[in-house]
Amino acid sequence: MSKICISGAVYDSKGLSLLGMSTLAQYRLDDWLGVNAVKVDVKELGPKEYEVTIWRKYGDWYEDPQHWGQNRVFCLDEQIFLGLDYQTGTRADFEHLPGRYVIYHGLEEQVEKEYKQQARELHASRVKSLKHEAFLDKVIFTITLA
Repeated sequence: MSKICISGAVYDSKGLSLLGMSTLAQYRLDDWLGVNAVKVDVKELGPKEYEVTIWRKYGDWYEDPQHWGQNRVFCLDEQIFLGLDYQTGTRADFEHLPGRYVIYHGLEEQVEKEYKQQARELHASRVKSLKHEAFLDKVIFTITLA
């Protein structure tokens, strides 16, 4: 049994299939960012390893994230994955954001620490590590549980 956090909510593998986790996470993101703003998919890579893929489309201002390396996480990807400032009834327009939002945070120094703290606070499974891979159209977070 594993409990993982996605966008500030906990999903339990004991009571939910991977499709169920993906569906509930999608409903949460749709309520927050608007329908079709992002798409989420959850896969189990092993008994204690999950992959969360978030498809999103930023505007022309967004540079190829491979330039920044895998240890840097784009601030909006971090916000979506962690559910920072979550509220319902809003809508995100990722294609028309000013360039000042092009900020990257350290994966280990900030994002992984915040994710581990969130898991503790929400009584999710203990997190061993968090990995990240970003592309122009999607971001993939790999969660390894302790």
